[in-house]
Amino acid sequence: MCKKQQLRVPDNEEELRQLQDDFYKTAREGFMKNELVGFKNLKEIAFCKANIITAIHKLKANRGSRTPGVDDEVMRENILEQDYEEVITRVMKTVDNYISKPIRRVYIPKAGSIDMRPIGIQCLIDKIVQECIRNVIEPILEAQFFDHNYGFRPLRDAHQAYERVKKILHGTGYHWVIEGDITQFFDNVNHNVLTGALYHMGIKDRRILQMIKVMLRAGIMNEIYYNDIGTPQGGILSPLLANVYLNKFDNFIVREWEEKKLKNVSRYNKSGKRKGQKSGVIQQTLKRAAPNMKPAYLIRYADDWVVVTNTLNNAKKLKSRIHNFLKTHLKLELSDKKTRITNVKKKAINFLGFLIRARAGKSKSGLIIHGKPDKEKLVRKVLKLKKNIHDFKKSANIENLIHKINLYNCRVRGILNYYKVASHIYLGVSKIAYELSGLVFKVLRSCKAPVKWIPADETRNLTEIHKIRKQLIPAIKYKDFWIGVTNLNFVKWELVSLKNPKETIYTAEGRELYRRRTGKQRRLNRKDLTLSIKYSEIISHSKKNSKSIYNFEFFMNRGYVYNVDKGRCRVCGNVIEDNTDIEAHHINLTLPIDKINRVQNLATVHSHCHNMIHSSKDFSNVIPEKMRKKVLSFRSKLREQKL
Repeated sequence: MCKKQQLRVPDNEEELRQLQDDFYKTAREGFMKNELVGFKNLKEIAFCKANIITAIHKLKANRGSRTPGVDDEVMRENILEQDYEEVITRVMKTVDNYISKPIRRVYIPKAGSIDMRPIGIQCLIDKIVQECIRNVIEPILEAQFFDHNYGFRPLRDAHQAYERVKKILHGTGYHWVIEGDITQFFDNVNHNVLTGALYHMGIKDRRILQMIKVMLRAGIMNEIYYNDIGTPQGGILSPLLANVYLNKFDNFIVREWEEKKLKNVSRYNKSGKRKGQKSGVIQQTLKRAAPNMKPAYLIRYADDWVVVTNTLNNAKKLKSRIHNFLKTHLKLELSDKKTRITNVKKKAINFLGFLIRARAGKSKSGLIIHGKPDKEKLVRKVLKLKKNIHDFKKSANIENLIHKINLYNCRVRGILNYYKVASHIYLGVSKIAYELSGLVFKVLRSCKAPVKWIPADETRNLTEIHKIRKQLIPAIKYKDFWIGVTNLNFVKWELVSLKNPKETIYTAEGRELYRRRTGKQRRLNRKDLTLSIKYSEIISHSKKNSKSIYNFEFFMNRGYVYNVDKGRCRVCGNVIEDNTDIEAHHINLTLPIDKINRVQNLATVHSHCHNMIHSSKDFSNVIPEKMRKKVLSFRSKLREQKL
């Protein structure tokens, strides 16, 4: 029987986040009890004002929001700099009789292949609509996903998937691995199967399901009018829908072993250990409980996955069953050519850009697991770095050259941050690092820049990394200090902590676990503020001015500024309890329209404190000294701008 949830539309972001938590809790409880829970009224929630603002705020920081679709619209000019109410109304009207516009398709090189990967670029309004839907359905779906599915999920990443593979190999001693590859997965997603899976997982609002179908069927500009199969890579919803589609596959595998229901399960606790057993290896106890079972540990990241098992014979049988399951239930084809069965004691597997291999060693399982970067993939990244180095020659001046060096350093650190979890990372990059440093020095010298080999700890940039390094690196002199070009060798191996299943953004406990692990601050809700009379009047008189500073971005960001200021007036320091008494002061009024309403340029103030800032009167005798200094500080910044 399916329990249906009637839900209330949230009035602000705080209520929206609480509703997301409730979605997750209800769906999780139903999932654990094997009870179906249905959620209705999702469309009203998805396209309420609070969720629209939240969706736009998430998208605005995305680089993809700067890329126009078939409508040539971009986030800043066509949303953030527009009138607040007009933007909200536009989104709401769009979904009344929703028709998704065609996507603009571009092709990018496919890693390790001469083939090109198609990427779909959606129009701006479709991105917003999809983000609104994703905000609402994600917590329901997250509650039901397999624990060791790490791709495109909150608080999960490729490093955790890599570490899980190593953990299973080391803990079990199993050394047979199926390296899975699904033929053109994203291009072969069946729309009916997908919407059926969504409905089964609790998305009972048929209006939302119909909108998702409309999105999936949107054609491709100048190619096809109607798309009856597949989901576009690059779409906002595509990663989440991919996980939904493959969730049935996850369940098929885990029911074989990890979550196998045993008749004599009463003798064993949930972890697989015998009751009263203080320690032991899980698979050994399961073997005793069900000696005919075939061990199968699944680790998946999007459409990349591996299955670890104990024998070659079991691996072959599992591969055959997986092939049949994908074809029968998901209408997908397992690539016979690319799906390999590998003995990791003899040959490394390639998973997410890491080569993972087992060697005999002193451990309970008898195996020691090593990982290193995939050399071919690393070489491709290095070739891009070499292009960046040669771009140094195109620098117009020394300042432009420093900018390009900083970009290069960021790319190097990006590569190292990804591969730093590999146990043999240093061996993998040392030779390449030496080659790159030599090329950098040669190119900088050809630029006639003041270049010299300098100890890294004597350079001014990347101080957190360079301060503990004595190794010589190429550096250019700017004024009286040195700017260094960092080295690929400047990497420190980092142990990845295994994913705690309780860590999620949709429970208070999960958020606290994440905060403790990372040291990051608690996420604050946007304070939804009522419009003061003053702002209402200003807006009414500036409707015709498309570049008014009181645009959508202003009203979106002043709520976040309120949180940054912890609800206190930046002038008097008192908590602002009356929403009608809250105003946002522009610190620098000379900034261009694309910067003037950013959070760092706004300050939360009382209405009367705001009036004091813009007044020329002397308030020395009526306000405290500390408050007077704050007022004078804001005034001085305004005067500087007028000069």
